[in-house]
Amino acid sequence: DRAVRGVVLANGEEIAAGAVLSDLDAKRSFLGLFRWTDLPDGLLERIGRFRMKGVTAKVNLVLDGLPDFPGLPPGCPSLGGGIRLTGLMPAIDRAFDDWHDRMPPRDPLIDILIPSLHDATLAPPGKHVLSALVQYVPETLHEGAWSAGRRDALRDLVIARLGQASPGIETRIRAHEVLLPADIENEIGLTGGDLSHGETTLDQMFVNRPFPGMGGAETPLRNFYLCSPSAHPGPLVLGGAGANAAAQVLASRGRRG
Repeated sequence: DRAVRGVVLANGEEIAAGAVLSDLDAKRSFLGLFRWTDLPDGLLERIGRFRMKGVTAKVNLVLDGLPDFPGLPPGCPSLGGGIRLTGLMPAIDRAFDDWHDRMPPRDPLIDILIPSLHDATLAPPGKHVLSALVQYVPETLHEGAWSAGRRDALRDLVIARLGQASPGIETRIRAHEVLLPADIENEIGLTGGDLSHGETTLDQMFVNRPFPGMGGAETPLRNFYLCSPSAHPGPLVLGGAGANAAAQVLASRGRRG
């Protein structure tokens, strides 16, 4: 009976459960939570073919004040949401080509968030935290692992690009942190540092996510559900996979969400 009936914690404690939902990525959910010999035939091969690659680095900055973006009108709500710094399509193509060739980005696409605008506990009074998500950053370079010099060069490039959009931001920086895809994997347990929980290509979306025949929260193991973006609808519908999983658990018990 390929059914999940609970979980065993690291300290050996066993907790019985009628349903278990995993918010880990698909590879860690199946390959890290189970003995491989307990998995149904063929599942190892199917999950092994699920592609996960880190494409994003994160540069965190502590600033001594709120940065100014002259390109935004005063009071623009985008400052509390997200700001994207990018060139035209040819520049985005070059950034992707650099990633594909495992080269550091020369003209990075950057998504900016200032979370301290919404959570004042993230920084001391009058200070702010800025997170720059740098797209198309390879997990490893063509010459191997990222060196300290390469890491510093990426940080400096990102700060220079931020300075073009927010003049003087360099003088506001009081601390910085660079997280490469490998760091993201080590810190939050995403395979390959893949923030999307798996490539979002056509062959890995809809009924093929994370592998053909699944296409939802229910897995080949009864009572075990995948509620992470490794399941349909993927990462761009925030909370969608979790909502699907909750609905399927309720439906399996004759209830409606």
